[in-house]
Amino acid sequence: MLTENEVVRCMCDWLGTKGCKVIAYKLNTSPGHDIEAVSPTGRKICIECKGAKSPKTGKPFDLDYQWRAASSALFNAIVLREKESSIDVAIALPKDARY
Repeated sequence: MLTENEVVRCMCDWLGTKGCKVIAYKLNTSPGHDIEAVSPTGRKICIECKGAKSPKTGKPFDLDYQWRAASSALFNAIVLREKESSIDVAIALPKDARY
């Protein structure tokens, strides 16, 4: 299980392997989308990341919290896409059976 910060770092690394340039990323639950990048074709990409465990305790989040976090990420991605139709939006979740 990964924390949100670990998901952000993994996604930044993965984006680099796909030829994308990470412009900015946020750690420690800062407001807004967590990663801004540019694709090899020049399209802006905004990614909302969620983790499966607490960075403070190392314990997994309960199922209710995970579902609220995932639905919030989905809502924020939809709103962002509606505001800026020229960008790509994504949600990054850890590989966890509860997501």
